[in-house]
Amino acid sequence: MGPSFIGVHEMLDPQVDLVRGYADELAERIATMGVTPNGLPGDLIEKRTWEECSVNRADTQTHLRALDEVYNGGIEDHRAAIAKIGDVDPIAEDILIGQTA
Repeated sequence: MGPSFIGVHEMLDPQVDLVRGYADELAERIATMGVTPNGLPGDLIEKRTWEECSVNRADTQTHLRALDEVYNGGIEDHRAAIAKIGDVDPIAEDILIGQTA
């Protein structure tokens, strides 16, 4: 990522923490609903609708654009889940809406 590495790293650290918190919150809700959440990476990869970050070695802007694509995929999956869960569990729906915002 070159000379911007530290600045971008420091910018992304809080986002990583936030996303980890989102995952924990959803896992807790899934368990509350009587289902055992599967936190294994293979399960996520199998069920997600977006592609892995496509960039290896590139400049900062290329990495940030690729990260936006990953975030957009997660948001689209959340929106699809919101459409399905609303009538089943309004609390889970609210969690998903909050995370999507």
